[in-house]
Amino acid sequence: MTKDKAVQTFLDGYNCAQSVVSAFSEDMGLQKEHALKLAAGLGAGLNYQGKTCGAVLGAYIILGLRYGTDISNNQEGKLKLRKILDQFSKEFKAEYSSLECREILGLDVSKEEELEQLRKKNAFEEICPVVVETASKVLEKILKESEY
Repeated sequence: MTKDKAVQTFLDGYNCAQSVVSAFSEDMGLQKEHALKLAAGLGAGLNYQGKTCGAVLGAYIILGLRYGTDISNNQEGKLKLRKILDQFSKEFKAEYSSLECREILGLDVSKEEELEQLRKKNAFEEICPVVVETASKVLEKILKESEY
């Protein structure tokens, strides 16, 4: 399953965004190497800023590839994508109550002392793989069920 690929990619040392994007990349016509590079700066909530979770950002990239529009001013297409992204966010937040890395982890990766606490608590080995799996499961579900 794709969620398993995403988790394994994370465990292999890639960030959460890279893990999600690369696991779904080939189905979207994107080479895995390009997917890994595309998402490289998005881990830990936008390059260790603690903002939107990288797994969420990775899912947004995949949903954009599947449902996004490449036609300028396509308001209908933009609205469809917005609804899909809202659905993902709602389902993800049902699990974590937030899309924010710092809120999911309980500490702020943008602060060196809190980042060190996360490392000592093995948060990146214990929490993040589960978050990657959750984001991937929600993404798989939406990709299978969406009528858009």
